[in-house]
Amino acid sequence: MKSKYLQLTMIFFLCISLVACNSLFSSSGGEADQASKDGTSKKYVIPKAVNDFKTIMTQNPGKFSGDQYDEEAVEIELDQFPVNLSKEDYFDRLVYLFAENYQDQYATIQAIDPTIRVNNKTPDGGNMPQVEKVNVQILLDASGSMAGKVSGGQKMDLAKKAINSFAAGLPEEANVSLRVYGHKGSNSGKDKAVSCQSNEVVYPMSPYHEANFDRALDQFKPTGWTPLASAIQAAKQDMEQGYGDNIKNIVYVVSDGVETCGGNPVEAAKSLTQIGVKPVVNIIGFDVDDQGQKQLKEVAEVAEGEFKSVYTQKDLENYLETQKKRLRMDWEFWSATSGMDVLKIWSEKYKVSDNVLQSVFKLSKVEEERIKKAINYLQTTGKIQDESQLSLMAYNRNHVINKGIIEEDRRVRQALEKARRLEEERIKEQEEEGKKGL
Repeated sequence: MKSKYLQLTMIFFLCISLVACNSLFSSSGGEADQASKDGTSKKYVIPKAVNDFKTIMTQNPGKFSGDQYDEEAVEIELDQFPVNLSKEDYFDRLVYLFAENYQDQYATIQAIDPTIRVNNKTPDGGNMPQVEKVNVQILLDASGSMAGKVSGGQKMDLAKKAINSFAAGLPEEANVSLRVYGHKGSNSGKDKAVSCQSNEVVYPMSPYHEANFDRALDQFKPTGWTPLASAIQAAKQDMEQGYGDNIKNIVYVVSDGVETCGGNPVEAAKSLTQIGVKPVVNIIGFDVDDQGQKQLKEVAEVAEGEFKSVYTQKDLENYLETQKKRLRMDWEFWSATSGMDVLKIWSEKYKVSDNVLQSVFKLSKVEEERIKKAINYLQTTGKIQDESQLSLMAYNRNHVINKGIIEEDRRVRQALEKARRLEEERIKEQEEEGKKGL
């Protein structure tokens, strides 16, 4: 009887140990386990807590950022931290949980156009330079891998939904086109030639029309291979046909993998910089692996554009929403030049920069306070012995953020001051020229 009791006791404690190990932060180092719905364990890599301003500004927010912060849930997560990690590993995990979302603020200050131009009619009935026209091209990967699942559903369904929402929110003056590639044949070898030649515009360059755009999105499903290079080359040809003065071309490429049709997307992207007015190129990697990220980053770099990696529906929607706000703000600034004097334009842009500065200050303060509170909790519960080094790392991160945003604000202010002076001089010169002979 006594032996049976001891056996039951040992089994009980063994079960407790196994349960305790099955948590988000049960593993040491930079990996964490999270149980999926089917009972399997999926490993997530905890990213390194970088100390670079631009990277911090563009990183995805932490699990408990902003309104997601819940003290009880936070303590449950902290209780699952392993003991005896290095201070760097602890800090990586803390940033992973509490990093704030700076993407919108950073995109806003980057989007401020320091140019100051007025568009009032001159006394002789002439006009100053007109506002630019914006053409937005969206290139969507419809290869078979886009049928894969991510958090929120099928990648293609989520991409279509996000793209439709993005296009619907563009300024009324903007034009948009949708090109798909890899949407014919299949991803088997026998259909490779057909699939690699599939590359077409399903929504021609024109203002957004809800019903027509919906029909365009319904024309294809994720099917075949990935002719990324030919899609970029076709986009270049489209831009050359629509090239002209006061036209701004913006390209968005949404893809979940590398070129698979033998093309060279890097060379194709490089050629985009050689046409008339260079387009703005944005590459969105949707749940791509390391090889895919490497190629898509290189495509963005040679096109002098931007690469963003997203993994979930929310990541994709957040990024496109940020881009939409960025484009909308460009149009607000450009339209504001019509009928405004130089000082008012300067004041408006100055205010935007200052609002970003104050917002980032507040966000970074909240982030530092939450991280330090978590550090104190870890010390109180015996997970760490000395909180001073981690607190210093939190302070240094906050310092990098504040210093970086102050420098960004100073850059914008200096550019605005210079632009205001030049515009005032230009207006004065035009006035003097107009008065000649009177």
